Amino acid sequence: MFNRKSKVLAPIFVNIKKRRLVFGLRGFGILDAAYPPMSMPSKCPLLGFLAPDGTMWTTPHIIQAPTFTLKVPLQQRQLFRQSDLSADHAMDTITKFPSTAIASIFIPTVEAFKPLLVANKSEILSIPSTTYSYGQHKRQQLDVYEECTHSKSSPIIIFFYGGGLNRGDKIVPHIPSSLVYHNLGAFFAKRGVTTIVADYRRVTDVALGTGEDAVFPSGGEDVRAVLEWLESTYLGSSNNNTQKPRDVFLMGNSAGGVHVSTYLLDPRFDNQRRALQGSKLCSLRGAVLLSVPLDFKESAPERSEILHAYWPQNLSGTDQQSSLDLFCPTGLLRTRKARKESMDISQFADLGIPKILVMLGKLDPDDEIIDPNKRFLSLWEECFGSGQGIEVVWVEGHNHISPPFALMTGDKQGEDWGEHVVEWMKTLQS
Repeated sequence: MFNRKSKVLAPIFVNIKKRRLVFGLRGFGILDAAYPPMSMPSKCPLLGFLAPDGTMWTTPHIIQAPTFTLKVPLQQRQLFRQSDLSADHAMDTITKFPSTAIASIFIPTVEAFKPLLVANKSEILSIPSTTYSYGQHKRQQLDVYEECTHSKSSPIIIFFYGGGLNRGDKIVPHIPSSLVYHNLGAFFAKRGVTTIVADYRRVTDVALGTGEDAVFPSGGEDVRAVLEWLESTYLGSSNNNTQKPRDVFLMGNSAGGVHVSTYLLDPRFDNQRRALQGSKLCSLRGAVLLSVPLDFKESAPERSEILHAYWPQNLSGTDQQSSLDLFCPTGLLRTRKARKESMDISQFADLGIPKILVMLGKLDPDDEIIDPNKRFLSLWEECFGSGQGIEVVWVEGHNHISPPFALMTGDKQGEDWGEHVVEWMKTLQS
């Protein structure tokens, strides 16, 4: 039933229809493949988590359904004390998870921060959002969080969330009162930064019931479309040519960072990036890559189907190199290097690539995040020289999931990465 050598912390759901517990998820060595972890279906309430040693800790509630009631005894075999799960200890709680594997920490991390977010609901929702369409596809929508003074000169940051290429929404389901990613928009807006959180097209996942048949380079195209909308519609409609160009920053988390990287490195977007350098309305000043898988050499096996759906083999036009290796962010950078072995900083600027801030959680997994970033940074140095145009920051206490969820919780350590982003942006503003 359970692989005791595994480091996975497996969610336990109740399958109300079948009146039984559901342990775990396909691809993670645990019985029953009914419900993937990221979907958190409301019809299948979360009970708790199963640890690798066979022990279990549970959430303190009674599951009720029309046909039966299941009471979970809290005293039985708990892995963590209930106090460890309180809102006051969210950052401490996530350090106690027995694994850094992304699939195993998602739900426990969300549950750790949820009480803090709910407690700060009023402050989060005090910053309103407005939804716009930035393209013709139904997924091409975004939320704008105006900074508090509605200044026509405030910097703008555009955020693309994570979700494994096949999941994710600008407002996360199953979080009370639509608080995530509203919390991220509110955090930066309260610090003088107009914030945009954009949806983008996803790979179709039949099991999850998500996706819009996205195939590379759709992510980069969606980033481009947001910037086109920003310049032509959001800023262009003001007809105010007396202001200096607005400073614009991109930020991508995990899979969202893959799409931002595609936009920065793929030659098909060069012309727009260069054009933004001379725009009278906005100027692309920087990009934040937050815990981004920059290659997939050590990706978890269960990701293979989604990865090859987004980067199908026929994209490469050759049997010698896979599309995934060729068109992942590191592959795109490698192609740049192959086209011209030596690049100086003036040529770097000519590409229209802005300054880049790489942020990595101290609890990010080595195989899927840390090691790919090391390979990317080594290649970057070969292309552009040591430290040219790129900065690396390690984020204390955070795992792969936690940074966006920690914003607007009032936890200083949890929010510190966001404060760093704001200060970094100030150093680059015109």
